[in-house]
Amino acid sequence: MSTKPPTYKFQVQSEKDYDRFRPTYSPALYETVLKFHNKGNVSSSKVAVDVGSGTGHATVELAKTFDKVYGVEPSEKMRNAAKLASNVEYVNGDAYTIPLPDQSVDLVTVAQAAHWFDIPTFTKETQRVLRPGGTLAIWGYGISYVRGNKEASSLLHDYSTKFMHDYWDSRRFILDDLYRSIDVNSFGVVERHIIPNPFCDALISREMEIEFLRGYMRTWSCYATYKKKHPDLPDPVDEMIIPALENVLGKSNAFMLEHPMSLIMCKHFPIDSAY
Repeated sequence: MSTKPPTYKFQVQSEKDYDRFRPTYSPALYETVLKFHNKGNVSSSKVAVDVGSGTGHATVELAKTFDKVYGVEPSEKMRNAAKLASNVEYVNGDAYTIPLPDQSVDLVTVAQAAHWFDIPTFTKETQRVLRPGGTLAIWGYGISYVRGNKEASSLLHDYSTKFMHDYWDSRRFILDDLYRSIDVNSFGVVERHIIPNPFCDALISREMEIEFLRGYMRTWSCYATYKKKHPDLPDPVDEMIIPALENVLGKSNAFMLEHPMSLIMCKHFPIDSAY
């Protein structure tokens, strides 16, 4: 009998909208991960694996540095909508079944997905595929806020944490706590960063207008759950949160939407490793 944990089926209204409206990650994030990865000159940059790759936002960025990148994604629709690069291959798999041989990977990344995983099972599988000296990097972003606008930020916070509270999967709250509860102590070296902090500005910052924010909020998994449970009720994005934000931000004024982030980076040094 299999003891593999169940894989969470992430719900979105549209894979194309997910690709269009979800934030990408700044060059500074990848530079931080690569700097950590290259510490001690024990790692190579040949093979990377992006677990829970979705539509490939992080996957194709890794392809700029690594010879070969695998996007591991259980959703066929997500894989079909994913961004392409000549050295990227999307494969059917999940956090507990990475379809690659033992000690064949230099870097494993997880962008905005680790809160859905059973972490002990995932880290065991990651350590199986990582070469000695390889790196695991996990990052995710929390509740959006509008730079310099406390009223708009409070509206977004209350909508997510109060009105939509019961429509989030409970594992989402691990992310809202910025992954503080994720235990990666089975790795030899671990660094954790909460961003922004006094030494680093926000790594996800996007200028947009209210209509783009409307599209982004429709990619939230809680929105998909709400629409599934209440198909006949008014749309909460169109009828509640966006009108409230329009009163504060205006219909056509640009603003900066930012997110707090967590970044966890780990080095894999097996007990029997020569390193």
